[in-house]
Parts: sequence; structure tokens; C-alpha cells
Amino acid sequence: TNTVTCGLLYQTALNYVWPLPRDTPFVDVCSGTGTIALCAAAALLEETGERRVETPKATEESGERDTERGNEPSFPRVVGIEMVEEAVRHAKENADRNHMAKYVDFICGKAEDVLPQLLQDRYRGCTNLAAIVDPPRAGLHSRVLDAILDFQPI
Repeated sequence: TNTVTCGLLYQTALNYVWPLPRDTPFVDVCSGTGTIALCAAAALLEETGERRVETPKATEESGERDTERGNEPSFPRVVGIEMVEEAVRHAKENADRNHMAKYVDFICGKAEDVLPQLLQDRYRGCTNLAAIVDPPRAGLHSRVLDAILDFQPI
């Protein structure tokens, strides 16, 4: 792997949506192991001057994180959507390893199912939303593209 070029590629992609208005959510569609989402969260932390905070590990039984809702970060929330369970597991491990688990949500599911629901439920009423799409070789499902195009704040 060429980590220098990879870092440059991710930075270039993020430059297209940066700087984000303060409360803008960031969605990484087809996130794989979460590298773009984690880069976005790290950039948001750097931008706001916040420090990474170590968070409790996911519980073995439920896979859910033990976080306190009252201590939400003061910067935009980052979400990664990926359909490959193993990739999502690795993304969560990467977030834990880098003390970013508090700042990034990874959702396992098909983007064409998860994204429209996420936009309707979590982000309804948002005035801004940023999304980066890194689709597999098969391409982007038309329902994902429709959901993005139909969501007015993007």
C-alpha cells in the first residue's frame, strides 16, 4: 500500500466538503473499514480544538457502545455505512484503537436501505449534510443516489 498517496487522496476528497458548518453531519457511504470517516472525524476534532477521548469498548454481547448521551461532542457527527460485517467490525476496532469511537458511528447494512432511513430519521430538519461516496466496483445503487439527490441540504 502507498500510505502517503492514500492520505493525499483522502485529504483531497475531504477538501471538497471542507470547511463544514459547525453542526453539519458527515456521512461516509460505503465506508469499508472506516478510513475516510475516521479522517473526517479527526479533521473535525482538529478544527474545533477538541481532544480525542478514550471511550469504553463495545460490549461483547450486544456490540453496542457504552456512551453517555449527555456528553455528545460539540462538532458534527460522523457516520459510516457499510454492508460487509467484517469491514464494520474492523472500522469499529480502528475507531477504538484511535480513540475515535465516541465521534463516529458505523452502521452495517446496504447503503440503499440504510441511507434513506438515516436521512429521514436522524437528519430530518438538518440545514446541511455532507456525504462522501466510495462505492464498490459494481457501482452505486440508484436508491442511494436518489436519496442523496432528494435530500435538499446536500
